[in-house]
Amino acid sequence: IVEEPEYSDECWEEVIKGKDDDDYVPAEACAYDSPPIDKGIWSGLRKKAPDVVALLEKMNVGLEPINKTAAWALTNDVDVSEESEATARYYLETFEDRWTTWMPADKVAKVKEALASE
Repeated sequence: IVEEPEYSDECWEEVIKGKDDDDYVPAEACAYDSPPIDKGIWSGLRKKAPDVVALLEKMNVGLEPINKTAAWALTNDVDVSEESEATARYYLETFEDRWTTWMPADKVAKVKEALASE
């Protein structure tokens, strides 16, 4: 992973100038922006499972944690489509400070208990 300066609109404007000019080289690059990850739901879910909708509204998995989890899977030859449990475990163990902020406390306790028992 290349360490880059933090994203800023000004820096990114310089970076994308090179898109149309092969000779242009910006003085400095920067990281990509970290936009939120959009989630879509079935319209009937609000009525059928309002607790799930409430969780999804709070959920913020994060682009950087997803990228790091994908990099971990690649480095460890984990096929994420076949070994999704290992990938989820890595995310949950590595980014506890993130997912515990949007998950209900009683569920956090159950997830931590499950992780510890494996």
